[in-house]
Amino acid sequence: MMNKLGLIITIVIFSIAPINAKDVTIEGNYQLVIPPTMSEAEARETALNRAIVQALADAFGTIVTSETWTDLKNDNSVSNISFWQMGNSFVKGEWLRTLSEPQYTKYLSDKGEIVLEVKIKGIARELETSPIQLKTFLSLPSVDIENNRFRSGSRFTLNFTSPVNGFLSVYIADEEGGVTRLLPYSQEAISCTQIKAMVDYEFFTSQNGTEEQYTFETQKNKERNIIYVLFSTKEYSRPLDRLDSNSNLRILKYNDFIKWTSQLKSVDNTFKVTILPVEILTSQ
Repeated sequence: MMNKLGLIITIVIFSIAPINAKDVTIEGNYQLVIPPTMSEAEARETALNRAIVQALADAFGTIVTSETWTDLKNDNSVSNISFWQMGNSFVKGEWLRTLSEPQYTKYLSDKGEIVLEVKIKGIARELETSPIQLKTFLSLPSVDIENNRFRSGSRFTLNFTSPVNGFLSVYIADEEGGVTRLLPYSQEAISCTQIKAMVDYEFFTSQNGTEEQYTFETQKNKERNIIYVLFSTKEYSRPLDRLDSNSNLRILKYNDFIKWTSQLKSVDNTFKVTILPVEILTSQ
């Protein structure tokens, strides 16, 4: 959680928005061998995300690059994915929304391993243009090194660079089903922040002006958080949120946030959602 915020999510995307002519219904499944150190929540989130990428790869294929990647293969029309974070950048499709709640089944393999299987069904679209390669990551302030693990009480910086002009907003989701807007800042009456091409932005670090700063906070030994970075080459509308009197930040329900982003994806093929997972550890 954060000072002004609290976080974690299970990715369950519900209905919305009419299906465009180029949108198709696809299904997928993934079997994850759960490591001893992985929690149930982590296993479900990992299996779900890999199932989404698996379904996209099977439906639309993968983008061949000049580099060699061992995590994404295609053999006899069956795609095998080892790491969804890498695979998600190379599949030739985009997941728009989930049609029904994912179905999870846990069982023991012949080797005695605990396996979690997830089955999903959703609406997707084939990418017709080359995806915009964004650079975005979290770090400690004034430290240009990517970091996804923070101690409770730590401040953080969001680093962002785009090769094209566009518009940006940043949100964070909590385990109670709430989402908080980090960018644009709470006092700004705009729907998204304008971004210039090839400028290295560092958000949440300035000591001046209206820019807000945030710290992660948790009372747990470990808390998992998700930050959503939303970008489009076109200016987009804001969701129906409200000002929280305690944090003085704008908030909305997680399901409403997912519906809003899914609607934007349905009408804007340049709209991109980048997910940044974070672990917050108790200070020692």
